[in-house]
This record gives sequence, structure tokens and C-alpha cells, in this order.
Amino acid sequence: MKKTLLGVLSLFLVSMTVSAQYFTQDFEGGIPDGWTAENAWMYGTAGSLGSAYFNPADNTTSFMCVNDDGLGNGVDGSGRLITAPIDLTAATGQLLLRHNAYFINGDYQGADETAKVFASEDAGATWTEIQDLTALGWDLANVEVTQYGGKTIQLAFEYIDGDQWNYGYCIDDIEIIDAPDPDIRVDYVDFKCENAAVGETSSFYGSITNNSLETLTSIDVSVSDGTNTTTETVTGLNIAPFSFGSFTTDFEAEVAEGANQMAVMVSMPNGVAETDMSNNSANDVINGVMTVEGAGVLVEEATGTWCTWCPRGTYFMDRYSDCFSDNFVGVAVHNGANDPMLVSDYDAELRAFPGFTGFPSVIFNKTNIIDPSEIGAPSVDIMTTAPMAYVDIGASFDEATRTLTVSVEGSDFAQDMSEVKFFAALTENGVTEGGASSGGTQWTQTNAYSGGNQGPMGGFEFLGAQAVVDGYNHTARAMMGGFFGTNPVEVTAGGGAGYIFSSMVIPANQNTENMYIVGALIDNNNNVINVMQSSVADAVERGLFVTSNKNLYDNTLAQVFPNPVNEVAFIQIDVDVVSDVTLDVYDMLGRKVERVNLGTVVGNTTLDYNTSNLTNGMYNLHLTVGDKFVSKKITVVK
Repeated sequence: MKKTLLGVLSLFLVSMTVSAQYFTQDFEGGIPDGWTAENAWMYGTAGSLGSAYFNPADNTTSFMCVNDDGLGNGVDGSGRLITAPIDLTAATGQLLLRHNAYFINGDYQGADETAKVFASEDAGATWTEIQDLTALGWDLANVEVTQYGGKTIQLAFEYIDGDQWNYGYCIDDIEIIDAPDPDIRVDYVDFKCENAAVGETSSFYGSITNNSLETLTSIDVSVSDGTNTTTETVTGLNIAPFSFGSFTTDFEAEVAEGANQMAVMVSMPNGVAETDMSNNSANDVINGVMTVEGAGVLVEEATGTWCTWCPRGTYFMDRYSDCFSDNFVGVAVHNGANDPMLVSDYDAELRAFPGFTGFPSVIFNKTNIIDPSEIGAPSVDIMTTAPMAYVDIGASFDEATRTLTVSVEGSDFAQDMSEVKFFAALTENGVTEGGASSGGTQWTQTNAYSGGNQGPMGGFEFLGAQAVVDGYNHTARAMMGGFFGTNPVEVTAGGGAGYIFSSMVIPANQNTENMYIVGALIDNNNNVINVMQSSVADAVERGLFVTSNKNLYDNTLAQVFPNPVNEVAFIQIDVDVVSDVTLDVYDMLGRKVERVNLGTVVGNTTLDYNTSNLTNGMYNLHLTVGDKFVSKKITVVK
């Protein structure tokens, strides 16, 4: 059974297969005979009826409209457009009334503008409300009118401006028809990854509209990557008539280099074959790129549970974190006295960043501020370029006192640098009320995307205005060393440097199993040289790399050659005293691959290290030589 998030709209949507049409009006001949246009209802085209803030431009034909904006301030545009009598005496089955509508539902300055449809069976003596529209941009509004079969009725299309200078309501192409057989429309599909590292996988979700009077409970979904096609029956849906909802499958696309063309076809609503499949498919593209191992990008998001548009930041942060899991480092910095995830000093630094204007926004690599939707292209540029230096993260953690100590190290600098500073932060995934470890209930996120009128936004369009989320990811828990780093040092080409940050105590309601340490190198212009992140568990396994005594970190003590290496790497060490040598090998995800005891050396000595246990790729070599520490990076090519 697939989980489905239901939208709240009860109106929509597209062309449907019909067997009979009992009434139609397209307004191409002007206001029809016998109709009554009250107050500001007018006949015309988009060119004659539009205004600065109410512009129904997508309709190229004639239609009826109230343009409250165009009337000006203080003019009441409220009124009804009433039809002549409509003969439905020959109709005996289920009936559907639909009309093409343009209604912003803008509620300017809080005044409630409404667009409603009424029906009368007694020549207008009494009226029954049958439809209350939500926002539509020249789309079909549908409502069942079976109860009026066998009768003669009138319809009234009513606009009320809420006693305020508001927007308006336009209508076109009215029909009363036999209700269609099961029929669906695919509104869109959204694969998680817009861009992705080659080898990543991408799930997807989609939006479908149920264009019939029967609740939609199942569909067949076929997904094609251009080579292979898989089909899955999705059950457990509960999409009401003329409503929209989401669907997904177990399919995950494996990303190849270049443009991955994805096609999704939906069919068999409630097990019934459709006669018209013209609106049952949608396409998407995943751009697969070859990233560089160890090349990271830092994106710090200004967000808050109070922020109506901040789901956009959540969507894009999750998207790039999932699709570039080895390279993308995101930190969601919460704001607001009532936001339970607020980290005051971190939040203050983001708001003080030059050019900061509001939420959501992201500080990109500590260089500039952009919208969360714009992080894709610059992130790909950095993640596909060899970095100026490499970053390693180590830690120690005392479980009894929950004391965490973090070290960040830079190595293999591509050039001399007059100043390198060290930055660290702590983030947590899956944060919920009471702490991720407590199983508490979820906090809500204010959500401007509710209802779908703003388009796809990672599923937030199917959630309420106060969205219940599964858990907040990338949540900032602490900032270490200041926003632009600490402990400036000079570094030479090929060399390295590191720093141990002051210890901190992790609160009991924060779950270290879901925590990540962010480590970054910052240059003298306060820009990120490179960044990586590591789970707390992996950092603790690696241990602290450096100590406060810089003499113990000596990257000139040893050299490794050849590099790249095919089989045997030679490690040349020059020490004045007898020293034990231990080699720890880590992959670029920070996982320890092996530990090798290389014995005891003194003087200028060359040791052999056989890489037969390593697969192709880049590795960090951490050499402990007596009381000295050396870090080198090698590439294995076989």
C-alpha cells in the first residue's frame, strides 16, 4: 500500500470523455439572450478586461468577467451573472457542471473575495449554493448536479469583493454533461534529483487529479528510463472526485552521466481502462554529473517553523543532500523566539551577513546570499572541480558526560595560503518535538505551498497550512569557532594544518546517532576553501587528528610515492628518534578501511604499503610516527 497525501481542493480539471451534453455556452456571441449581468459583470477579451493586478491573459477567446481591480478603489464589484432557464428534463443519469474559471482568491488586505455558483429550481425565487471556488488560473471547476436531472434550472455565478478593492472572477465555456467514466489526469511528476552525482538513485512522486464522480483508490504506474520500463499497481489511494492527490512507487532511478530522460505513465483508474489517455503521462530529466571525491560545498539556510515560504528551503536542501550525498553539506539555521530549534548565535550571524533580506535564503559557501531554488548550478560547479585542499574530521565523545570534542584538519593544499581558519558546526537529522531520541510528536511548519496553487514543492503542496513533517533535517545544533572560523595559520603548498575545538556537552534531548559534524576551511577573505561532514560515530572512530600543540602535527615528516599508485606505495619517513609507525587508511566518506602496523623506524627510512585491499579511488592515509601525526592523500588506480 502506498501512502497518499490528499490535497484540499475540491475543484479542477481537464478534458474528459463524455456521452451527452445538455447545456453549453462559450460567450463567443456576447452576453447570451435571457441572461442577466448584474453590476460589474462584463463581456470581452483578455485585452479589454484585464488590468495591472488582475490579468486573465491565458484565455484567447471571449468570456464574462468581473475585474474588481480594474474598477478602482472604493467601487463595489459584487454581483451575479444569471443564466436563462436550462432544460435538463431529458437528463436521467449522473450530471456534471463544469466551467473554465479564473479566480485569484487574493483576499487583498484580508478582505475575503469569493466566487460561488448557485442553482435555482423556481425561476430565481430561491437559490442553493452548489460550489465555492478556491484559486484557479483558467482551469476547469467541476461540481456534480445530478440532483437537477429531469428539471429546468437557472445558474448564478456570483462574485463578492469583501467590501474591499480586490481582484475579480472570470468564467468561460460552461457545460452540463453526463458524468464521465473513471478518468485521471497526471498533473506533474517530480523526481527527487534535478541534478545528481553519477551512481546516486532518485525516487519520485507525482500529482494526479481524479476527474470523475467516483473516489479514486488504485492506479497502475509505469516508469521508463529510456531503456527499461517497470509497472506497479498503486493501491490505498483515497482521492475524492475532482480532487488531486499524490502517488509514488518503489521505483528509484539509478543516475547515469548526462541527461537521464524519465517518463511516467498512469493508467487503469480503479482497474478500469480509460478511452482517452492523452493526459496520463509526464516527463522529467535528471542531469547526472561526475563529482570530484572530497570536493564539498557548504549551504547555510536561514529558516524557521514560522516562515510561510521556508518549505522551499527544506525541499532544495533535502534534494541536494540526497542527490550529492558525498559532496553537499547543508545546515538549516532556525530563527525565531518561538522556533524550538533556534541556535541564537548562529541565527544572528546569518541575519548579519551582508545583503541578507529575509527568509528563506541561503548563504552559499560563505560568499553570497541566494534563494534556495538557486543552489543547483553553483553547487555542481564546485562539486565537479578539484578542491584547493582536503578536509578531514575527527572527534572524541564521552558517553557518560555527553562531551564532544571535534578536530578539523586540512591537507594537501594546492598552493601557499597566508591564512587558513577552521570552522565547525553540529547538525541533526530527523528532529521532532522532544528530541529525535524521544519519539516525540512532530512540530508543524507554516506552509504557503498548501493546496498546490504554487506548484510542486517536494510534497508540501499536499500538506496543510500548518504542515506536519516527518522530521527536520540538517538542523543546526551548534556553531564552533565563529561563523568565519578561528585559529588562523599559514599553510604551504602540499602541507596541512588542523585545529581542535573546545569541547561541548550535547543536550540529552539531542540524538548523537543522527548527528553530523561539519568541518570547513576558511580563507583570508572569509570564503570556504573546502568543506566536508561526518557522522559523529565515524568521526569518533577516526579520533582526534591534531592536538593544541602544533609541533605534533608535521606533514613534512613523511612522503608517499608514487601517486597515483597501482599496487605498492612507498612511505619515506625521516625521524631523529626511534619511533613506532601506524597507518590508518580512510576512504573519502571517512570510513576506516584498514589499520596497518608498519613497525619501528629511525633516520631516513622507506616503508612499503601494499594497496591490494583497496579499490580504485582516493584515500586518506593517517600516519602516526611516535608522537607525530602525518596526513597524506593517495589515489589508487588499478
